[in-house]
Amino acid sequence: MKKTILIIVLVGLQLGLHAQTTTAETNSITEPRKFYLGFSTGINQGTGLIGPTVELQMIRNLTVFGGAGLGSWGSKVTGGLKYYINYPGNWAFGIGYSHATGVNDVTVNLADGFIEGQSGQQKTKFKLLPCNTVNISATKYWLLGKQQKNRMHLEFGYAIPTSDNRYETAVTLTDKGQNFMKILQPGGLILGVGFSFGL
Repeated sequence: MKKTILIIVLVGLQLGLHAQTTTAETNSITEPRKFYLGFSTGINQGTGLIGPTVELQMIRNLTVFGGAGLGSWGSKVTGGLKYYINYPGNWAFGIGYSHATGVNDVTVNLADGFIEGQSGQQKTKFKLLPCNTVNISATKYWLLGKQQKNRMHLEFGYAIPTSDNRYETAVTLTDKGQNFMKILQPGGLILGVGFSFGL
């Protein structure tokens, strides 16, 4: 998964450089689109592993956005606001709120030392409970095409969990096991990449 995201990021950077070159040559920018429909993927970003996104300009450099998708902690929905340095491209700074629905029954392979009183790798059942994060991010946009109505973006930031240990299991986890589940739960570094169409 990490290799796939890295390849997408590198391709995105190359497309962005090409788009900037095309812009300099054509200089044919149309009026900015007020509504964008797209998709995104990444780690701890608004749509989970992958899903659709929407964004609507409210006033000048301020937009409202939303996304939905499927992640490792169940279905995910996100909403929030973005402030642009120069809408609809360049950098945007956002704050959002994400809700992951959880999963009723999932089996996780836990390594040796993750369960108290057990040795060796163990298959363990968990109930993943609903959890939420507050997301703070910075997003770099590249306008694409002669009319610059479509966009490619890279997102960086941090997702702050509103609560910890959002799971239930019949076993007692060691500190290592609890730290492992904390890593799996939504929250932490945000890294995303996506594409959107101006409508």
